[in-house]
Amino acid sequence: MTASGNIAGTLESARFRVLPMALSGTLTISGGTAVGSALTVQANLNAPGNYTFQWYNDAGDIPGAVGNTYTIQSSDLGTNLYVRASMTPAADAAYTGNVSSGAFAVPALPPAVPVIDVASDTGSISVSWNTPASNGAPITGYYLIVTPQGGSGLSYPVDAGANNYTVNGLNAGTTYTVYLRAVNSYGSTSSSVVTVAVQAAYTGSTPDAPTRESRSTSRVTLKKISGYEYSMDGKTWQSSNVFSGLKEGTKYSFYQRVAETATTAASPASPKYSCYTLSSSDEDDDDSSSSSSGSSSSGSSSSGSTATESEPLHELTLTGSTSNVLFSTMNRLVAGNKEKDVTISFPNVRYSFGKGTMQAESGRVWYDFGLSVNNCIHNNAVKALAGDWHVATVHFNYGGTLPAQATISIQLGTQYAGQKLYYYKYDEAGNALSFIQTTTVDASGWASVTQSQCSDYVFTSGDVTTAFATPTPTPTLSPTPVAGDVPLAGPVQPVKKGSDWILIGIIALAALLLIAIIWLWLRRSDESSLLDDEDFYEEEYEEYGDADEDNEYDDEDGR
Repeated sequence: MTASGNIAGTLESARFRVLPMALSGTLTISGGTAVGSALTVQANLNAPGNYTFQWYNDAGDIPGAVGNTYTIQSSDLGTNLYVRASMTPAADAAYTGNVSSGAFAVPALPPAVPVIDVASDTGSISVSWNTPASNGAPITGYYLIVTPQGGSGLSYPVDAGANNYTVNGLNAGTTYTVYLRAVNSYGSTSSSVVTVAVQAAYTGSTPDAPTRESRSTSRVTLKKISGYEYSMDGKTWQSSNVFSGLKEGTKYSFYQRVAETATTAASPASPKYSCYTLSSSDEDDDDSSSSSSGSSSSGSSSSGSTATESEPLHELTLTGSTSNVLFSTMNRLVAGNKEKDVTISFPNVRYSFGKGTMQAESGRVWYDFGLSVNNCIHNNAVKALAGDWHVATVHFNYGGTLPAQATISIQLGTQYAGQKLYYYKYDEAGNALSFIQTTTVDASGWASVTQSQCSDYVFTSGDVTTAFATPTPTPTLSPTPVAGDVPLAGPVQPVKKGSDWILIGIIALAALLLIAIIWLWLRRSDESSLLDDEDFYEEEYEEYGDADEDNEYDDEDGR
């Protein structure tokens, strides 16, 4: 205010600050609840839009999630999601503060499928695993189901914090199937089924010390005995009876023992046999008989092969009772695959690996490439899903991922020769079939498929996925596992044959109902007519009944 005249000067009032308005309104989250679903926020705020978003869950802010959309992650399972809108900082901002949405719940799921590693010893089976993802609900425990061949399964409860378990007191020389169930408050999932043989203790006598077949300045060849293996230190054993890369004129000691099998443990080591390699001045007594320890030119082998352990192998054919490939043999197959294709054959299955595709593996004593047809614990569930189109359920003993993608030929029988079949993978957790490919059975009854994973599969004569609705089971868990408790999937729902059959059934039922109604109506009409006739004759009788009994009528009057 400014004055003039007799009074002059300027007077200024105290300052009055106009504060920014508080941000207000609502934020609404919309979208699916599954992992990978995109969420969108709808903002209805009093500010024109000069604000930013931040997504967070029950644990706090989600780093980097600052847009108006968000994709659900596996870490969000079992939590509530929120979004917060805040005004962009500015000195002259007309609005201040932030607004948060309500909770958007992402439900938990059963645990991820556990992956197990199984090893056996005399009378026992040991199983180990890494803790699977809990999927939003803490894992409350595990159940290990062990089933002897031809017997009932036993369920062993395991603490939630454990990562291994050993079952003792099993029958030696018996084959068992093993799988692990992981449980949380939402449900349970099961690992792949692994088949393992429990070894019996060796009961024979201790083998004699080995004898020498030949020697040179750098090699000692022991006499080969079928079913034996050999060692220079009594600890590291090899199937080859040839020891090379030795120093000349040096003393070495050797041992031999009966090699372990799928059902029997190895024997104790023999007494040692010692000998010197030749010196360059000595006469080489390596005779031609040593060639028996060499390999065949074809590079093929069977369970009785005498090829050296380091020699590459391109073809393996097993015709005996075992379908196991030892670790050392597997390494030779991987080495041979660098040069050419590799084939592993059994009486009812062949695996073919393309050149240069196989990867070295470790951690297993042997690799079981066998399979069974229509003889697995999921067979009934698979047959229910496949219905009348079921041809064969295939259970692979090999657990998990193969060394490489393989072309697998399976003997189904000549009755299917020339027939086009559909090949599906069985999803135990969802009790559903996932289509893999189609194949045509050759004239000899072999069906060939391509895959890298091994579990349970099924061949069908028709396309199941286009005709059937896959049932969705509700996970259940018995709180007290008992002998014989071996559920692998939810309840199996009957397979429907399509809407056409349902429509035909409804029409037929309606027709039968209509016929029944007509029949009942006609019957009631007949009964009503009969009652009318009875009333008529009763009245006539009363009218003429008083006449003298001796009174006679002629035929006309009587009628």
